[in-house]
Amino acid sequence: MGGNNSSNANNLPFDGLLNPLDLRERNNTSPYDTEETNQNNVQMLLEHQKSKVTKTYKNPILLLKSSLKLEKDSMNPNIYYYTFKYTSLLNFEAHFHLNSTFSGINLVCNPNFPSIIIKNLNRANEDNFIMKEAFFDMTKYYSNKNLIISEKSYYDLIIELKAFKDTGEEECSYITFCNFIPFKLDENSESFSVKIRCEVQKLKIRNYLFEVYSIFGLDPSIDSSSNDCEACCTKKKNTIFLPCKHSYAFSGCSVVVRLPNNQCPLCRQSVADCLIIE
Repeated sequence: MGGNNSSNANNLPFDGLLNPLDLRERNNTSPYDTEETNQNNVQMLLEHQKSKVTKTYKNPILLLKSSLKLEKDSMNPNIYYYTFKYTSLLNFEAHFHLNSTFSGINLVCNPNFPSIIIKNLNRANEDNFIMKEAFFDMTKYYSNKNLIISEKSYYDLIIELKAFKDTGEEECSYITFCNFIPFKLDENSESFSVKIRCEVQKLKIRNYLFEVYSIFGLDPSIDSSSNDCEACCTKKKNTIFLPCKHSYAFSGCSVVVRLPNNQCPLCRQSVADCLIIE
C-alpha cells in the first residue's frame, strides 16, 4: 500500500519497504548526520509499517505438528494409531482421509480408503489425541499399490480438525497434510515399519484456504516472558520480519534495530517486508 508523508523527505512517495539506505541516497544525507534526520527516517518507517498491518484471525483450534506420530498397536504390528497434541477452544470433529488431496477449497478423497470421522470431541488445552478408532492398516494400505493415487498433489494422510460454534455452525478447519515414510527395521530384514511426516498445514475459513507458517520467536503462551521485546524488554513482540518470519521486537523498536542495514538481527537476512500483529 502506498502513501505520502508531506512533512518528511521532500514529499517522497513510498511504496513497498522503505530501506533507510535508500533514504540516504534520496536525501543526499546519512540517516545519522543529525538527530532530526534520523527521527524523520524512523517516522517514515513507522508510517510505512502502519500501512502494512495484517488482518489477524484468532484461530480456535491447533494441531501441534511436532507432536504428530504413529503408535503401533501392541497386538497387531500392522495397525498404527494417529497420535498428536492439540488445543481447541471449541468442540470439534476429527476427520482422517487416506490418500487424498484438495482441489481449491474442496477435499478430494480416494474412494478406496473410507474416511474415519470422530465426532463430539470436547474443547481442551494441550490435550493428547489417541483413539482406537483413528488408525490405518499398513499392510492393507501398501499391499494394494494399484489403489493408491500416486500423483504429487495427493498425500498419504490428511487430518481435518473441524471446530464448531455453540450454535453448531462450523467455525473453521485446521488441516494437516502428511506423508508416510516407510523404513526397514534393520538392514538384514525384509520387514519394515512406517513413520509420519507433516508436509504443510492450512486453515480453512469459510471459502478461503490459508497456509499456516511457523513464527520464530513467539511463544504460543500469551503471557510468556519470551514474548517480551528483545530491544526494550518492556513491550511485547508484535512484528514479524519477512521472509525469514522471525519475531524480535515491538513495532517501534523493530524500526530502530533495522536502521543500520535493514537486516533481521537474528539471522542477518535482508528484510523485504514486515507484518504487525495487533
